[in-house]
Amino acid sequence: MANDELDLRQLVARLRTSQFRSYLVARGWEEQPSRYVDHVYFKVGTVDGGDLYELYLPASTDVPNYQTRVMRAIYKLCGIEDCEPLEIAQAVFASAEANEVFTALASTNCLRVRNTGSQALQLRIDKPAREHVLLPGEAVELICELPESGALQIERGDSSLTIFTSIGS
Repeated sequence: MANDELDLRQLVARLRTSQFRSYLVARGWEEQPSRYVDHVYFKVGTVDGGDLYELYLPASTDVPNYQTRVMRAIYKLCGIEDCEPLEIAQAVFASAEANEVFTALASTNCLRVRNTGSQALQLRIDKPAREHVLLPGEAVELICELPESGALQIERGDSSLTIFTSIGS
């Protein structure tokens, strides 16, 4: 069991939010606006429409206690999927490898936004709809949905940043 625990910790240390995101989306989880600035929020319902499960993931490796928070998400999935923690972590990596093409495409739409100003920054994204408040010095990693022939449009205000996806001509 000690080897499994060591292997799990090693996998979690290499696990990134984008990989976990791909795993969850492939299993029917939907990303929703998060009420926490440094976390992304997912929800999924059961097949019979009964239970609704929720899961928060740290938005980036810069979030304090990143590995602990990822580990909590893995343990929550253990109860939902009736699997062992090591199985979940391995499945996340296997899913990421199987979706290598998807990951390559998604990485082109991955943005890292850091507030280098001295005031809070209101950050809005249209797809998937999210809002974040970044305090000075905080950062967040975002993956924006982008149509194949689309582009990102960024509008900056005095204390806000809005990111839209638009379809190219």
